[in-house]
Amino acid sequence: MNLKRCFKAAAAALMSLIIFSGCSTGQDGDLSRGKEAGAADDLVINLSHEDARVRAAAAWNLGKSGEEEAVQPLIGALRDEDANVREWAVLGLVRIGRPAVPALCSTLNEGNESAAWQAAAALGLIGDANASRPLREALQSGSSNVRYWAAQALGGLDDNSSKESLIFALGDENASVRYEAGLALRATEGAGAADIFIGLLQDENGSRRAGAACALGNADGSGAVPALVSALQDEQAGVRLEAARALGRLGDGSAAKPLTGLLSDENGQVRGQAIASLQAIGEPAVRPLLSVLQGANSSPEDAAEGAAIALGGIGEEGSLDALEEAFIRGGERVRIAAARAMMKINASRAGMYMITQMGSAQAPADVRADAARALGEMGDKSARGALIQAMASDSDEDVRLNAARALKSIGGGEVPEYKI
Repeated sequence: MNLKRCFKAAAAALMSLIIFSGCSTGQDGDLSRGKEAGAADDLVINLSHEDARVRAAAAWNLGKSGEEEAVQPLIGALRDEDANVREWAVLGLVRIGRPAVPALCSTLNEGNESAAWQAAAALGLIGDANASRPLREALQSGSSNVRYWAAQALGGLDDNSSKESLIFALGDENASVRYEAGLALRATEGAGAADIFIGLLQDENGSRRAGAACALGNADGSGAVPALVSALQDEQAGVRLEAARALGRLGDGSAAKPLTGLLSDENGQVRGQAIASLQAIGEPAVRPLLSVLQGANSSPEDAAEGAAIALGGIGEEGSLDALEEAFIRGGERVRIAAARAMMKINASRAGMYMITQMGSAQAPADVRADAARALGEMGDKSARGALIQAMASDSDEDVRLNAARALKSIGGGEVPEYKI
């Protein structure tokens, strides 16, 4: 489907949603009040009524009139203190359509932020190319809300003159503005948008590189994945984050191994996004993740922990052997992540494994203690006997304490008193 038609369909759906939500109040001050008022002059007067429901009804019915004389009163209603009134004013102006465009464009430059961004939203719904230049100028607004709605509106116009302005907006300090600018470029430039985004990954502006990476996650084109994989090495964490997120959206298995490299990234958000993207890729990510996990002794703890979390999210039974091994050989964080992953994949097998490790004379004390803790998290009442035994007879205080805590968490019977 043509992207511009998609945008129009989305806008129409939004309009229908707001209309539906506004009509469902069933209160005395709803749309019927405006109809009863009759004349346009009465509707204008009702825009100043003390009851916000009456003002909202007046705004909608002024829009239904389709009269150009209703534009200025509705522009004034964009400044109303009540959000519902402002929404109905937007929809009223959209209903009037092109005759409202000049006044809406003028409103973009006013100091009232609320009126300005709602004017931009209305212009996007109307879709008149005459609004292109004012909307491009609005991308320079000091308000991120105005810039956001201006970028979105430009994506719905049949106008190809916005390319440079939208590329500029891809470097916006606000991530939501960058996202909308990317969608707008995709809508206006079509198949050529991917090449634009790939080129911008080399831009000197880090925010613009991040915006381009984000946009590539929604773009078509065979070159997107290799370009995003290269961006995983960017010096700025924000670019690495957006590249990882985009690769997760694309779901290409060839990105799995490069993404595992971010599991040890210095930035926690980047590590978290790498985990989420690997989970989104799914089965093709299992082998690279197992390689990281099986090297738990040599891999950074962040990487091994992240690999265990991702494997738990993917849920492949074939991961269990490696997760069990990591539980024994990894550090505390890796053991906890591996235990939780095993629980997600096969809780019954995980429970039996933890009971075995907790009672093993060969298992180190920290492994036995974490096995007891895992059994408490699982809440399996069948583990009560083994936990009571560990609490009573294990030589390590941490094991006994974790077993006591697990018994309390599981419940289901009398818990023996724990004595240090």
